[in-house]
Amino acid sequence: MKTITQYRQEIKDLTNKVGDLDAAATSASRDLTNEEIDLKNDILDKIEDVEKLVLALERQEKVLERLDSPQPGKRPPKTAPSTKWVWTTGPRISSLLSALRWLLLCRLDCPVVL
Repeated sequence: MKTITQYRQEIKDLTNKVGDLDAAATSASRDLTNEEIDLKNDILDKIEDVEKLVLALERQEKVLERLDSPQPGKRPPKTAPSTKWVWTTGPRISSLLSALRWLLLCRLDCPVVL
Protein backbone atom coordinates (compact mmCIF):
# COMPACT_ATOMS: atom_id res chain seq x y z
CA MET A 1 0.00 0.00 0.00
CA LYS A 2 1.25 3.45 -0.85
CA THR A 3 1.70 6.28 1.60
CA ILE A 4 -0.40 9.44 1.59
CA THR A 5 2.51 11.35 0.07
CA GLN A 6 2.77 8.86 -2.79
CA TYR A 7 -0.97 9.13 -3.46
CA ARG A 8 -0.72 12.92 -3.50
CA GLN A 9 2.13 12.68 -5.99
CA GLU A 10 -0.05 10.40 -8.11
CA ILE A 11 -2.80 13.06 -8.06
CA LYS A 12 -0.28 15.69 -9.21
CA ASP A 13 0.93 13.41 -12.02
CA LEU A 14 -2.64 12.76 -13.19
CA THR A 15 -3.42 16.47 -13.04
CA ASN A 16 -0.37 17.12 -15.20
CA LYS A 17 -1.65 14.57 -17.75
CA VAL A 18 -4.96 16.43 -17.94
CA GLY A 19 -3.06 19.68 -18.41
CA ASP A 20 -0.95 18.08 -21.14
CA LEU A 21 -4.10 17.00 -23.00
CA ASP A 22 -5.49 20.54 -22.85
CA ALA A 23 -2.15 22.05 -23.84
CA ALA A 24 -1.83 19.73 -26.85
CA ALA A 25 -5.28 20.71 -28.09
CA THR A 26 -4.65 24.41 -27.45
CA SER A 27 -1.26 24.38 -29.21
CA ALA A 28 -2.90 22.75 -32.23
CA SER A 29 -5.71 25.35 -32.09
CA ARG A 30 -8.37 22.70 -31.91
CA ASP A 31 -10.92 21.21 -29.53
CA LEU A 32 -10.36 17.93 -27.77
CA THR A 33 -11.23 14.83 -29.76
CA ASN A 34 -13.75 12.32 -28.44
CA GLU A 35 -10.93 9.96 -27.48
CA GLU A 36 -9.14 12.75 -25.62
CA ILE A 37 -12.36 13.70 -23.82
CA ASP A 38 -12.88 10.08 -22.78
CA LEU A 39 -9.28 9.83 -21.60
CA LYS A 40 -9.63 13.12 -19.70
CA ASN A 41 -12.79 11.87 -17.99
CA ASP A 42 -11.07 8.62 -17.05
CA ILE A 43 -8.14 10.52 -15.58
CA LEU A 44 -10.46 12.84 -13.63
CA ASP A 45 -12.35 9.80 -12.29
CA LYS A 46 -9.05 8.28 -11.20
CA ILE A 47 -8.11 11.57 -9.48
CA GLU A 48 -11.39 11.55 -7.54
CA ASP A 49 -10.86 7.93 -6.49
CA VAL A 50 -7.34 8.67 -5.24
CA GLU A 51 -8.60 11.79 -3.41
CA LYS A 52 -11.18 9.66 -1.58
CA LEU A 53 -8.45 7.21 -0.63
CA VAL A 54 -6.23 10.02 0.67
CA LEU A 55 -9.10 11.39 2.76
CA ALA A 56 -9.74 7.94 4.23
CA LEU A 57 -6.06 7.44 5.08
CA GLU A 58 -5.83 10.89 6.69
CA ARG A 59 -8.94 10.14 8.75
CA GLN A 60 -7.44 6.82 9.82
CA GLU A 61 -4.26 8.56 10.99
CA LYS A 62 -6.26 11.10 13.00
CA VAL A 63 -8.33 8.38 14.67
CA LEU A 64 -5.24 6.34 15.55
CA GLU A 65 -3.50 9.42 16.96
CA ARG A 66 -6.56 10.24 19.04
CA LEU A 67 -6.79 6.71 20.39
CA ASP A 68 -3.08 6.53 21.18
CA SER A 69 -2.94 9.87 22.99
CA PRO A 70 -3.91 10.04 26.66
CA GLN A 71 -7.49 11.15 27.24
CA PRO A 72 -7.83 14.30 29.38
CA GLY A 73 -9.56 13.60 32.68
CA LYS A 74 -9.02 9.87 32.44
CA ARG A 75 -6.50 7.98 34.50
CA PRO A 76 -4.17 5.53 32.87
CA PRO A 77 -5.17 1.91 33.40
CA LYS A 78 -3.96 0.34 36.62
CA THR A 79 -1.24 -2.20 36.25
CA ALA A 80 -1.18 -5.46 38.10
CA PRO A 81 0.63 -5.29 41.45
CA SER A 82 4.20 -6.38 41.31
CA THR A 83 4.88 -9.89 42.52
CA LYS A 84 8.51 -9.05 43.20
CA TRP A 85 7.73 -8.09 46.79
CA VAL A 86 6.00 -11.40 47.42
CA TRP A 87 8.87 -13.44 46.07
CA THR A 88 11.59 -11.49 47.84
CA THR A 89 9.90 -11.35 51.25
CA GLY A 90 8.43 -14.84 51.18
CA PRO A 91 11.72 -16.64 51.87
CA ARG A 92 12.53 -14.14 54.60
CA ILE A 93 9.25 -14.78 56.37
CA SER A 94 9.70 -18.50 55.93
CA SER A 95 13.17 -18.44 57.44
CA LEU A 96 11.93 -16.24 60.31
CA LEU A 97 9.14 -18.71 61.08
CA SER A 98 11.63 -21.57 61.00
CA ALA A 99 13.84 -19.73 63.48
CA LEU A 100 10.86 -19.08 65.76
CA ARG A 101 9.89 -22.74 65.65
CA TRP A 102 13.43 -23.72 66.54
CA LEU A 103 13.45 -21.29 69.48
CA LEU A 104 10.14 -22.63 70.73
CA LEU A 105 11.26 -26.21 70.38
CA CYS A 106 14.50 -25.54 72.20
CA ARG A 107 12.64 -23.64 74.91
CA LEU A 108 15.20 -20.96 75.17
CA ASP A 109 14.54 -18.30 77.72
CA CYS A 110 15.72 -15.47 75.52
CA PRO A 111 13.06 -13.04 74.31
CA VAL A 112 12.20 -13.03 70.62
CA VAL A 113 11.92 -9.63 69.00
CA LEU A 114 9.82 -9.43 65.91
